[in-house]
Amino acid sequence: MGRASFDPALGPPGDSRTLHPGNAPIPTSDGWLSVSANTDGQVAAFLRAAGRAEALNDPRFASVTDRIANVEAWFALRNGALRDNTSAYWLRTLAAADVPAMPCHTLDSLMMDPHLQAAGLLGQGYHPTLGNVRTIRPTVLRDDQADRCGRPAAPIGWDTVPVLSEAGFSDAEIAELVATGAAVDGHLA
Repeated sequence: MGRASFDPALGPPGDSRTLHPGNAPIPTSDGWLSVSANTDGQVAAFLRAAGRAEALNDPRFASVTDRIANVEAWFALRNGALRDNTSAYWLRTLAAADVPAMPCHTLDSLMMDPHLQAAGLLGQGYHPTLGNVRTIRPTVLRDDQADRCGRPAAPIGWDTVPVLSEAGFSDAEIAELVATGAAVDGHLA
């Protein structure tokens, strides 16, 4: 709620930095990074690491309040600062400066992310009609343990026969329901 948290409100709801269209991944020479340089210390470290130390003397960027008041100029500076080097270079440089940054993945590179691999988020599964598939485990932890992936989504009608049988239908009745199209046996499709 930001400035609207107060009564009377000190301004419109939300943080203008967060809601601003310029608050987006930052382009590098070969991709995009998400950089979290929000505190005064992080901003100073970011500007030094990005070779923009002269901006440390710019009163528009001296504090969080100043950057909010000059959000257009701040995002223009920030978003143009990393274009001349690769994402890998900037990740190393920003990490050394203690500025939080992460790569913005493509769909292909996401599967190879070291953190996602180490966290066990990505895995392999088997689908009864499609064969081997990639899986993403649930992200919620219970008692510090990740839930296991359930079974894969079954094809239409995959469980029809067992469910009807459990409900008391005879094999002949089930066969008739399938033959007339009232039920689908996914194993026959």
